[in-house]
Amino acid sequence: MFQTSGNSQHEPEDPNRTLVIAVCVLISATLWLTLTLDEQRTVVIDIPTQVVNLPPDRALTSLPPEAVRVELKGQGLQLILLRLNPPEVAVDVSNSPVDVRSALAVPETQNIQVVSVSPQQIDVPTETRTERRLPIRSKVTVDMPRSYEMLGPLRLRPDSVTISGARSIVESFASWPTKAITLDDVRDSVRVQVPLSDTLDQLLERSISSVAAVAQAGRFTEDSLRVDVEVSGVPSDQNLVALEPSVITVKYRVLFEHTFEAKTAPGFFATVSYEEIRSDTSGFVEPEITVPSDLQIRDPKPFPQRLRYYTFVTGE
Repeated sequence: MFQTSGNSQHEPEDPNRTLVIAVCVLISATLWLTLTLDEQRTVVIDIPTQVVNLPPDRALTSLPPEAVRVELKGQGLQLILLRLNPPEVAVDVSNSPVDVRSALAVPETQNIQVVSVSPQQIDVPTETRTERRLPIRSKVTVDMPRSYEMLGPLRLRPDSVTISGARSIVESFASWPTKAITLDDVRDSVRVQVPLSDTLDQLLERSISSVAAVAQAGRFTEDSLRVDVEVSGVPSDQNLVALEPSVITVKYRVLFEHTFEAKTAPGFFATVSYEEIRSDTSGFVEPEITVPSDLQIRDPKPFPQRLRYYTFVTGE
């Protein structure tokens, strides 16, 4: 029977042996890569296009394809280098339609053969260049907390843009929109820069790329005020008119900061036109409410909404 010693140990690995194995693997990989890259291969790559020789008084009416699909044949290494740094296809406006194979700038020294191209031709239609100034159309939405309202319309600065391009395209626009954005939780004045929409961005040039959107909001509260109702436009030689009631309650919404001023402002009153009374046949008229123009007061409503009137003949 054979016995093994209980204190036997693994022999340490020879570092020189590991190094030899690594060098052999590296040499093998290098040889394989060299032979592989030296082989003739066929690949299909997308090569970008570039518009050239466009006169300043002309503009494109449509864009050429961003890239053309090209089938190439050549050594593997050269094809890899070409894929990493592809040449551009020069789309010459002065020579439209452009033959893609002729415009493809593949260096002959690389010994690469062009097998096929798609598309084979590129048409570059142009028109006379013109410019036009357009109003800017806001697509900005203002989101406010409950009880807050805009103190005025949202403003754009500047409010117009000059565009330049092919006549048929420029004349098809009546305005130019901003990008759609939402201003969240607006409680006071806010000013943000808003990009213009990039509609037909590569066919049209714009004088500006963004505008400032200015919005102002405030908190409104409900309130009421008792006011006298006056009859306006009564000729001195005509009948006297009495209203019932002659004092009404006006309910309204007011900017919180203007609450006290609204109670004492002299420009807050109610009137009924004498001409309306003369033409009325129902016996009732509706008062017209006037509010101070320098205060933010909205939706004034009279209560009651209709008033009875009486006329009296003046004595001689």
